[in-house]
Amino acid sequence: MEESHDIVIVGGGICGLATTLALHRKGIASLVLEKSETLRVDGGSIGVHVNGWRVLEQLGIAAELRETANLVTAFHDVWQEEEKSTLTPVRSTPILQVLIGCDGSNSVVARSRSPASRRAPHAMGSYIGQGGSAALEDALVLARSLARAAAGSGGGRADEPCEKMMIGAATTAIGEYIRERRLRVARLSLEAFVMGELLRAKSLATKLACLAILALLGTKALSHTNYDCGRL
Repeated sequence: MEESHDIVIVGGGICGLATTLALHRKGIASLVLEKSETLRVDGGSIGVHVNGWRVLEQLGIAAELRETANLVTAFHDVWQEEEKSTLTPVRSTPILQVLIGCDGSNSVVARSRSPASRRAPHAMGSYIGQGGSAALEDALVLARSLARAAAGSGGGRADEPCEKMMIGAATTAIGEYIRERRLRVARLSLEAFVMGELLRAKSLATKLACLAILALLGTKALSHTNYDCGRL
Protein backbone atom coordinates (compact mmCIF):
# COMPACT_ATOMS: atom_id res chain seq x y z
CA MET A 1 0.00 0.00 0.00
CA GLU A 2 1.39 3.37 -1.01
CA GLU A 3 1.94 5.79 1.85
CA SER A 4 0.94 9.43 1.59
CA HIS A 5 2.45 12.13 3.77
CA ASP A 6 1.77 15.82 3.45
CA ILE A 7 4.74 17.20 5.37
CA VAL A 8 8.07 15.43 5.00
CA ILE A 9 11.13 16.57 6.92
CA VAL A 10 14.46 15.45 5.46
CA GLY A 11 17.04 14.97 8.18
CA GLY A 12 16.66 13.77 11.76
CA GLY A 13 19.09 16.24 13.27
CA ILE A 14 18.47 18.98 15.79
CA CYS A 15 16.18 21.05 13.61
CA GLY A 16 14.40 18.11 11.99
CA LEU A 17 13.38 16.53 15.29
CA ALA A 18 12.55 19.87 16.88
CA THR A 19 10.39 20.81 13.89
CA THR A 20 8.41 17.57 13.92
CA LEU A 21 7.90 17.88 17.69
CA ALA A 22 6.74 21.47 17.33
CA LEU A 23 4.33 20.49 14.55
CA HIS A 24 3.05 17.59 16.68
CA ARG A 25 2.36 19.95 19.57
CA LYS A 26 0.34 22.09 17.15
CA GLY A 27 -1.64 19.03 16.03
CA ILE A 28 0.00 18.63 12.61
CA ALA A 29 1.40 15.30 11.44
CA SER A 30 4.77 15.00 9.70
CA LEU A 31 7.23 12.32 8.61
CA VAL A 32 10.96 12.53 9.36
CA LEU A 33 13.36 10.84 6.91
CA GLU A 34 16.84 10.03 8.23
CA LYS A 35 19.41 8.02 6.27
CA SER A 36 21.10 6.58 9.36
CA GLU A 37 19.45 3.40 10.63
CA THR A 38 20.74 3.72 14.19
CA LEU A 39 21.79 6.43 16.60
CA ARG A 40 25.50 7.09 16.65
CA VAL A 41 27.30 5.98 19.79
CA ASP A 42 29.92 8.69 19.50
CA GLY A 43 29.44 12.41 19.69
CA GLY A 44 30.41 15.51 21.54
CA SER A 45 28.85 18.30 23.51
CA ILE A 46 26.85 21.24 22.24
CA GLY A 47 26.42 24.65 23.76
CA VAL A 48 22.83 25.85 24.02
CA HIS A 49 22.43 29.54 24.81
CA VAL A 50 19.49 31.05 26.64
CA ASN A 51 17.66 31.70 23.34
CA GLY A 52 17.84 27.98 22.59
CA TRP A 53 16.50 27.10 26.03
CA ARG A 54 13.52 29.37 25.44
CA VAL A 55 12.65 27.20 22.45
CA LEU A 56 13.15 23.99 24.45
CA GLU A 57 10.73 25.37 27.05
CA GLN A 58 8.12 25.86 24.32
CA LEU A 59 8.71 22.31 23.09
CA GLY A 60 8.17 20.98 26.61
CA ILE A 61 11.51 19.18 26.95
CA ALA A 62 13.67 21.73 28.77
CA ALA A 63 13.12 20.27 32.25
CA GLU A 64 14.22 16.79 31.18
CA LEU A 65 17.31 18.08 29.37
CA ARG A 66 18.36 20.21 32.33
CA GLU A 67 18.84 17.01 34.35
CA THR A 68 21.78 16.06 32.12
CA ALA A 69 23.06 19.54 31.29
CA ASN A 70 26.19 21.14 32.71
CA LEU A 71 25.82 24.78 33.64
CA VAL A 72 28.52 27.11 32.36
CA THR A 73 29.21 29.93 34.80
CA ALA A 74 32.15 31.63 33.08
CA PHE A 75 34.08 31.79 29.83
CA HIS A 76 37.87 31.62 29.95
CA ASP A 77 39.44 33.13 26.82
CA VAL A 78 43.11 32.35 26.25
CA TRP A 79 45.08 34.38 23.68
CA GLN A 80 48.32 32.51 23.05
CA GLU A 81 49.90 35.17 20.83
CA GLU A 82 49.66 37.83 23.51
CA GLU A 83 50.25 35.43 26.42
CA LYS A 84 47.29 36.66 28.36
CA SER A 85 43.87 35.42 29.34
CA THR A 86 40.60 36.87 30.54
CA LEU A 87 37.88 35.41 32.73
CA THR A 88 34.36 36.66 32.10
CA PRO A 89 31.81 35.73 34.81
CA VAL A 90 28.50 34.79 33.28
CA ARG A 91 26.66 35.91 36.38
CA SER A 92 27.30 39.55 35.48
CA THR A 93 24.49 38.88 33.00
CA PRO A 94 21.73 36.24 33.06
CA ILE A 95 22.88 32.60 32.93
CA LEU A 96 23.51 32.31 29.23
CA GLN A 97 24.82 28.90 28.31
CA VAL A 98 24.76 25.25 29.29
CA LEU A 99 26.31 22.21 27.67
CA ILE A 100 24.34 19.06 26.90
CA GLY A 101 25.42 15.76 25.41
CA CYS A 102 24.29 15.65 21.78
CA ASP A 103 25.00 13.65 18.64
CA GLY A 104 25.85 15.51 15.49
CA SER A 105 23.17 16.24 12.92
CA ASN A 106 23.09 15.87 9.16
CA SER A 107 20.48 17.61 7.07
CA VAL A 108 19.84 17.37 3.35
CA VAL A 109 18.84 20.61 1.63
CA ALA A 110 15.16 20.17 0.83
CA ARG A 111 13.56 21.02 -2.47
CA SER A 112 10.23 22.26 -3.77
CA ARG A 113 8.03 23.67 -0.98
CA SER A 114 10.27 22.37 1.77
CA PRO A 115 12.41 25.17 3.22
CA ALA A 116 16.09 24.54 3.70
CA SER A 117 15.97 24.93 7.44
CA ARG A 118 18.63 24.88 10.11
CA ARG A 119 22.23 25.48 8.99
CA ALA A 120 21.63 25.16 5.26
CA PRO A 121 20.48 28.76 4.71
CA HIS A 122 22.72 30.21 7.38
CA ALA A 123 25.90 28.18 7.46
CA MET A 124 28.20 29.86 9.93
CA GLY A 125 31.35 29.15 11.82
CA SER A 126 31.17 27.94 15.40
CA TYR A 127 32.87 31.07 16.71
CA ILE A 128 29.84 32.26 18.71
CA GLY A 129 28.37 28.83 19.48
CA GLN A 130 24.91 29.53 18.06
CA GLY A 131 24.49 26.64 15.58
CA GLY A 132 22.27 24.47 17.77
CA SER A 133 20.29 27.32 19.32
CA ALA A 134 19.66 28.91 15.94
CA ALA A 135 18.44 25.53 14.69
CA LEU A 136 15.95 25.34 17.56
CA GLU A 137 14.74 28.85 16.76
CA ASP A 138 14.26 27.84 13.13
CA ALA A 139 12.22 24.80 14.16
CA LEU A 140 9.86 26.78 16.36
CA VAL A 141 9.33 29.62 13.88
CA LEU A 142 8.77 27.24 10.96
CA ALA A 143 6.29 25.10 12.89
CA ARG A 144 4.45 28.20 14.08
CA SER A 145 4.19 29.54 10.53
CA LEU A 146 2.89 26.22 9.19
CA ALA A 147 0.42 25.93 12.07
CA ARG A 148 -0.94 29.39 11.28
CA ALA A 149 -1.33 28.35 7.67
CA ALA A 150 -3.13 25.18 8.73
CA ALA A 151 -5.49 27.07 11.02
CA GLY A 152 -6.17 29.61 8.30
CA SER A 153 -7.10 26.79 5.94
CA GLY A 154 -9.68 25.48 8.36
CA GLY A 155 -7.78 22.44 9.64
CA GLY A 156 -4.89 21.79 11.89
CA ARG A 157 -5.39 18.43 13.58
CA ALA A 158 -2.94 15.57 13.17
CA ASP A 159 -5.73 13.10 12.31
CA GLU A 160 -7.13 15.22 9.48
CA PRO A 161 -5.93 15.18 5.85
CA CYS A 162 -3.29 17.86 5.66
CA GLU A 163 -2.80 18.20 1.90
CA LYS A 164 -5.77 20.41 1.10
CA MET A 165 -5.22 22.34 4.28
CA MET A 166 -1.53 23.02 3.73
CA ILE A 167 -0.60 23.15 0.05
CA GLY A 168 -2.44 26.33 -0.76
CA ALA A 169 -0.92 28.19 2.19
CA ALA A 170 2.51 26.53 2.28
CA THR A 171 4.23 29.17 0.17
CA THR A 172 2.82 31.94 2.34
CA ALA A 173 3.87 30.11 5.51
CA ILE A 174 7.42 29.56 4.32
CA GLY A 175 7.64 33.15 3.13
CA GLU A 176 6.56 34.28 6.60
CA TYR A 177 9.19 32.04 8.16
CA ILE A 178 11.92 33.45 5.91
CA ARG A 179 10.91 37.05 6.57
CA GLU A 180 10.87 36.50 10.32
CA ARG A 181 14.26 34.79 10.37
CA ARG A 182 16.14 36.90 7.81
CA LEU A 183 17.46 39.68 10.06
CA ARG A 184 18.18 37.37 12.97
CA VAL A 185 20.14 34.95 10.79
CA ALA A 186 21.99 37.78 9.04
CA ARG A 187 23.12 39.19 12.38
CA LEU A 188 24.31 35.79 13.68
CA SER A 189 26.13 35.01 10.43
CA LEU A 190 27.83 38.41 10.42
CA GLU A 191 28.88 38.10 14.04
CA ALA A 192 30.31 34.60 13.51
CA PHE A 193 32.13 35.70 10.35
CA VAL A 194 33.71 38.75 11.99
CA MET A 195 34.75 36.72 15.03
CA GLY A 196 36.42 34.21 12.72
CA GLU A 197 38.19 36.97 10.84
CA LEU A 198 39.44 38.42 14.12
CA LEU A 199 40.94 35.10 15.16
CA ARG A 200 42.65 34.66 11.79
CA ALA A 201 43.77 38.26 11.28
CA LYS A 202 47.46 39.15 11.17
CA SER A 203 47.04 42.86 10.49
CA LEU A 204 46.46 45.21 13.42
CA ALA A 205 44.10 47.31 11.29
CA THR A 206 41.99 44.25 10.49
CA LYS A 207 41.86 43.27 14.15
CA LEU A 208 40.78 46.76 15.18
CA ALA A 209 38.07 46.82 12.51
CA CYS A 210 36.76 43.44 13.65
CA LEU A 211 36.78 44.52 17.30
CA ALA A 212 34.85 47.67 16.41
CA ILE A 213 32.17 45.68 14.57
CA LEU A 214 31.90 43.15 17.41
CA ALA A 215 31.56 45.99 19.92
CA LEU A 216 28.66 47.42 17.91
CA LEU A 217 27.04 43.98 17.78
CA GLY A 218 27.45 43.51 21.53
CA THR A 219 29.41 40.29 21.20
CA LYS A 220 31.36 40.77 24.44
CA ALA A 221 28.10 40.99 26.38
CA LEU A 222 26.73 37.92 24.54
CA SER A 223 23.79 39.98 23.34
CA HIS A 224 23.13 37.43 20.59
CA THR A 225 21.79 35.11 23.29
CA ASN A 226 19.31 37.68 24.60
CA TYR A 227 16.73 36.80 21.97
CA ASP A 228 13.26 35.28 22.21
CA CYS A 229 11.62 33.96 19.06
CA GLY A 230 8.25 33.84 20.81
CA ARG A 231 5.73 31.20 21.78
CA LEU A 232 4.95 28.12 19.74
